[in-house]
Amino acid sequence: IQTTSAPISISATIPDQDSFSLSVEENFLPNARNYDGVSVPITIRAADRNNNRISDAVVNFVTNSGSVQSECILQDGACSIEWISQNPRADDGVALILARTVGEESFRDLNSDGKYVQAEDDFNVAQNDLGEAFLDRNRNGDFDPGEEYFDYNSNGQYDSANGIYNGTACTDTSGVECTTSLLEITR
Repeated sequence: IQTTSAPISISATIPDQDSFSLSVEENFLPNARNYDGVSVPITIRAADRNNNRISDAVVNFVTNSGSVQSECILQDGACSIEWISQNPRADDGVALILARTVGEESFRDLNSDGKYVQAEDDFNVAQNDLGEAFLDRNRNGDFDPGEEYFDYNSNGQYDSANGIYNGTACTDTSGVECTTSLLEITR
């Protein structure tokens, strides 16, 4: 007796950092510094480490100037919100928008086995190692005291990058080379 099965699909379904992007649908230099109600569409796109589009993941938003919806839910790899001008307004006129969702850090799977092994795969600490999400008000790329952060592990303090890969592809059970702990990825 022989039988044929339906095709099998493999999907990580967790967004990864290098597949998470935010784009402005129109010019984000609206004449809004002195006017309320100017609207600018914002789209977030997300995919997993295989670059398959993500659905049903919640993306949270925060801004330092104007207002945004607090969240949207990814469908077929994308969701959109609107930024609207209003108080508060940034002193320098620059509106920052932070998008964040639960995901994993990115790595290059050099042997294509779907697993992260430190000796075999490429995890670029400088580019892909993440700390907790924060709103970088002074735009220097680093968390500074006084900037809002999102305490993902609820330990009451900002946690910087840990120097190892965080994600579902980790095979090291000791937690020395990597960890399966997820974190918030950001744009």
